[in-house]
Amino acid sequence: MFPKSVGRISVLVGTLALQGIACTPSHRQAHPSPATRAPSLPTASNVVSCPSLHLVSQSIGVSRIDAAALGVAASAYAAEAQPPSDNGTLLVVRNNRSQNFPVGWSPSEVSVFGQYLWVANSIGDGSRSSAVQNSVTMLDTDTGRVATTTVPLPDQIAATAGGAWVLSNSTPLELRFVSDSGVVSPPTQVPGNEPGSVVANGESTWVATGNLTDNSLTVYSVKRVGSGPQLQLSAVAKATGFAPVLAISGSQPVLGFTTTLGTGPSTVEWTPSANGLSVTVPGVLDTLSASQGLVTVTNKEGVFFVFADTGKCLGRATLPPGETAVSSAVSAANVEVVSGAGHLYVGLITP
Repeated sequence: MFPKSVGRISVLVGTLALQGIACTPSHRQAHPSPATRAPSLPTASNVVSCPSLHLVSQSIGVSRIDAAALGVAASAYAAEAQPPSDNGTLLVVRNNRSQNFPVGWSPSEVSVFGQYLWVANSIGDGSRSSAVQNSVTMLDTDTGRVATTTVPLPDQIAATAGGAWVLSNSTPLELRFVSDSGVVSPPTQVPGNEPGSVVANGESTWVATGNLTDNSLTVYSVKRVGSGPQLQLSAVAKATGFAPVLAISGSQPVLGFTTTLGTGPSTVEWTPSANGLSVTVPGVLDTLSASQGLVTVTNKEGVFFVFADTGKCLGRATLPPGETAVSSAVSAANVEVVSGAGHLYVGLITP
């Protein structure tokens, strides 16, 4: 779950005020057995000392959001099916107008690239089924075309130029590329047994997985071999922890993971360590995003906005009790946070 730079179209706007600074950003489940972070990078700052942010929200129009993606052309909010329905719902907001589309019963992730929205229709906890599970759904927001393509056990998805990368929670883990026209590449096996995250920016692609045997985490660069469908994976970073999540800052991946199971803290590392940055936040990591020079880290402890070039903290927002952020994004003008309770928090960034 990782959003692009935002120029919001929705009129559902709240306010954000930063105390002390004038200002106007993939849910992962950790697995048993504690571990500590590998000492690969120095700690540049501790985000615990962030200034406080005050948030005021407005409703998006739904009572539950399980995955969200905030994009320039459109934004999308997906919710798991509620009985007796077998289909989940994708709410798309564009040009101040909203529309609902049916998706699988348990959408695990939503991703946006330009006019295209992609949803991974997972099997969830396996307790239910629907006709469109084990598939991915693409929506062309310009034409309204909706296409669903079969992909086994999709877990993570990253929209990019020409299609989307899909990481399957299979044994072994598998990575596929699904084109905008519905052509699926042959699967490429990815080392590890814990699907973490896949991100892409139209030019480069990275995937992160975990190994539950030794609690190791690895980030791989994904390259095509020639003009064919074969892929080459090259390890670019390693760490020790749980539930890896990726974002892209500039042209480099940022890796987030939970250091100690159940309690945190969580670590965010710029990989490869061109600037040697690493920051620590309290709690178990939920989501991670990056745009407009800010990296946004969310968990039950709050939403942390960190400067990508220095690792220093712009501010920390705390959501109301019972609410957890499912997506966040930053544009040139504002910061946005979407909560699982169906609320949107927006604040203007001022010089």
